[in-house]
Amino acid sequence: MHARPARRVLVVDDDESLVRACVRLLRGHCSVECAHSLEAALRVIRGSDRLDAVWSDGQIPDPGGGAQVLRAAAVKHPGALLLMVTGQPDAANVDELPPDTRVFHKQDGQAAIEYLLERLAAVG
Repeated sequence: MHARPARRVLVVDDDESLVRACVRLLRGHCSVECAHSLEAALRVIRGSDRLDAVWSDGQIPDPGGGAQVLRAAAVKHPGALLLMVTGQPDAANVDELPPDTRVFHKQDGQAAIEYLLERLAAVG
């Protein structure tokens, strides 16, 4: 019997303290990779064989950068859970996001973590 590989999550945010908090909360539930810029996130997405979820800030630091990260993830990793967590949800440009992207306000970060863990557990 083979152990199921750990779920892989990419967390993208230029706020390093927020990324550290996410890693702390997700550790033990999944394998977490981090990127602090649009370019770094795109490198991880393109270079990964599998990502089960991508959590991206809406502004990293480029306006629209979060949407670009999530669009790239949707193409390379179809079926991955996509979350945008932003301090400016009204500026999230939801029509630029892949279908089924879930948008959370940064103040609701705990709810985003819970949603992410519930969804990852639900898919096995």
